[in-house]
Amino acid sequence: MSLALKVSRSAYYIWLKRKEKSVNEDVLGNQIESMYFECKQRYGSPRLAAELNSVGLKVSRTTVAKKLKERGLKARSGSI
Repeated sequence: MSLALKVSRSAYYIWLKRKEKSVNEDVLGNQIESMYFECKQRYGSPRLAAELNSVGLKVSRTTVAKKLKERGLKARSGSI
């Protein structure tokens, strides 16, 4: 395939891995968003990360925070 595209073999595999990662990040973002709404918009990134880890999806708090910010989601405070 790399010969047909006239790129080096390593560049092809780097591109292929980047494409897979972007698909995985979209799926992860959708899972975070669905859990966010399941928790009635009350959980922030630390609690969402803990919940996702408890169901077997290994994800860090900072990754969850980035995905929430990208989608414009914020946890509601307890007084509302």
